[in-house]
Amino acid sequence: MDKKLIHSNNILDGSKYATDFDYRMHHYCINKFKKILLESNCLELGCYYGEMTKKLSRICKNVTALDFDSKCVNETKKACKKTKNVIVKKGDFFTYNNYKHHDVIYFSHSLEHIKNDRKLLDQIFNQMKKDSVLITIVPNGYSLSRQIAVKMGLIPSELVVTDFEKKIGHYRTYDMKTFQSLFKEHDFSHFEFGGIMPKIFSNNQFDKCLKDGIINDSFLDALYQLSNKFSEICSSIYSICRK
Repeated sequence: MDKKLIHSNNILDGSKYATDFDYRMHHYCINKFKKILLESNCLELGCYYGEMTKKLSRICKNVTALDFDSKCVNETKKACKKTKNVIVKKGDFFTYNNYKHHDVIYFSHSLEHIKNDRKLLDQIFNQMKKDSVLITIVPNGYSLSRQIAVKMGLIPSELVVTDFEKKIGHYRTYDMKTFQSLFKEHDFSHFEFGGIMPKIFSNNQFDKCLKDGIINDSFLDALYQLSNKFSEICSSIYSICRK
């Protein structure tokens, strides 16, 4: 990531960098990609404070967590200090030269933080070994909650980078079309695109509804099961690209 993260979790007008809903989404991401991740030698690009790193370590053979931010690296080391199959490294995604050593590259909610996303994807593709897999997940500009925000006049358009998103280091907002085009420029042998979790509320609204008992984990499970049917309005969109 190019911009230094603001580490306070209360960034702007009560909005959080990492919400409870974000952490609950980890479970659904693991569920979605489990067959690919299982017993793999995995590289995690962007580890934040290590919550997903720990989850990856439970199903992957080995996990290398790479982040340019010193605080994220230190917090992930603390989170994973008892986890023997995790290595945490401080480094730049552009200068990392060991992409070829990994079976799976797990790139979740970091690409939107990269100023030159095409250049980075070129580098990753060129270094990936044959049959390795790149899993990339980004926030979806056309999630239902974001479309509702436009209709309410809260944001001018779906793909705008909001003040909050600028504060946390986003350079752009993807929709499915622009997201797919990044990967289809490369000669991957297999592509899969989709969405994870139809997003009917904002993250903070999900947190409040869960706290107040309006919705529960069973509701989220049911919502997740609708991901394939309503991928265009999901919270996140993903790509699975095999070289």
